[in-house]
Amino acid sequence: IIVDVTDDQNPEIDFRLNTPGIATGIQYREDTVYLSDRQTGLHVIDVRNPRQPRRIATQATAGNATDVALRGPLAYVADAKGGLQTLDISESESPEWLHRYALGGAGYGLDVVEGTQGERRVYVANGTDGLKTLEFTTPYDGVVTRKLPLSADVVSVDGRFEAAVCTKVRVQDEHGFVAADTGMFIVNLVDGAVVRHIPTPVPVSDITLHEGYAYLCAESLVVVDVRVPQQSRIVSQRTVPGSAYRVTLEADPAAHAYVAALEGGLVVFDITAPAMPRSIGNYAAQGNATGVAFASERVYLLDSGVGVTVLDVGDPSNPILQDIYENDALPIDAEVSGDHLYLLDTDSVQVIDTHTLTATSRFGGLRFPFELQLKGSTLYVADLYQLRIFRVYPEGASLAVEAFSESDWVPSAAEPPFVNLLRQNYPNPFNPETWIPYELASDASVSLCIYDTQGRRIYFTALGYREAGEHTAYWDGRNTMGESVASGVYFYELQAGTFRATRKMLIQR
Repeated sequence: IIVDVTDDQNPEIDFRLNTPGIATGIQYREDTVYLSDRQTGLHVIDVRNPRQPRRIATQATAGNATDVALRGPLAYVADAKGGLQTLDISESESPEWLHRYALGGAGYGLDVVEGTQGERRVYVANGTDGLKTLEFTTPYDGVVTRKLPLSADVVSVDGRFEAAVCTKVRVQDEHGFVAADTGMFIVNLVDGAVVRHIPTPVPVSDITLHEGYAYLCAESLVVVDVRVPQQSRIVSQRTVPGSAYRVTLEADPAAHAYVAALEGGLVVFDITAPAMPRSIGNYAAQGNATGVAFASERVYLLDSGVGVTVLDVGDPSNPILQDIYENDALPIDAEVSGDHLYLLDTDSVQVIDTHTLTATSRFGGLRFPFELQLKGSTLYVADLYQLRIFRVYPEGASLAVEAFSESDWVPSAAEPPFVNLLRQNYPNPFNPETWIPYELASDASVSLCIYDTQGRRIYFTALGYREAGEHTAYWDGRNTMGESVASGVYFYELQAGTFRATRKMLIQR
């Protein structure tokens, strides 16, 4: 709103300019207004003619922009979910996003446990914030009661421990089994103690528990004996075409495991002998297999090429195509209950009738969803820094938005002295963009290289001269020619002075 205050006793509104979302912060410089917008980021508005303001640029931010400050050629945007973001505004008509300093972990995965009195606990794999516990007095009203950062000795650097990036959690017998970039953590949920860490050479992307065994996706299918949590150990590793990404089991008795493999489709394992799983069948997906759900001799395979492929697995060794639910957005997670498939994709959560394969309900207000879980008539969705909650009714055919719980993290200052450290990118896996945190012990010129699995350098950028401290690099999933790279495993290498470090990441299209 532009107000004429020439007569300060009688101010008059000259003009109103509508913005897509809620205006939260404002700065004025040289006939230009910089406006933070909770829903869309930063707007740049030309107000040389106050009676005819003109929006000349908009730059999206990662979460909800709440305020903006200007310093020289830079705009700093406080973001309620994305942390502190830095934008170059030297060219006001084309602001450039430079940097994001994330203040907390993202909600990647969750598990819901119901008590005998109807109370619920929701456990969230909260990225670098570790394992978070929320207590729900009703299905829709919860508060955070515990935060448990996780780290493993294998990632210690000069006496400091790097926080593991936690992406999945499964709960059984008062123990939490947490997937992370360093392997699987087993946590006693009564006292919060980490009772075991099972290291894996690549990040664990999924966990399923059954009868004393944990089935992990960590490029291969890894089986861990967890009957005695303190003595858990890997008993089997089976190579999977492509890269094992998600795994689900049949309902009891569970004789088969169904693995969704990036670039490998569906792979079926006989797990009659859990320590000796045997590959017995497969089905080639049109794109990347990003998820899998099982119900009534049917497998619902999430396929980035088409949407959802429905397979008859009455004979698990010979999956047969039954039908396809076409969906343009990348499918992320799914769960079947009764006659409905609950599908989570990058744009929405949908309810799909499994008989007709038609959507009966859809909610599209998601930002960066990762996982869903259905418990009774309540659907929980991990969505970036929120836990979104939906009421399912009637008879599972439609959804109502019930509530969401925003992140409750607060900024924490880094403790000097700094060390040279390259952290795991987030999110990982990702599509199409990712952030790469790193730390410098001293000022240095920094560069970032991306390599494919054949060792070919596909991308290079000079990040410039950086001061000692914590920083974040950004990659949009494109090579040096500006082309989107294919799905698969890539390596990112950071060089700062004499320091050089490399880590692995996974992109899924």
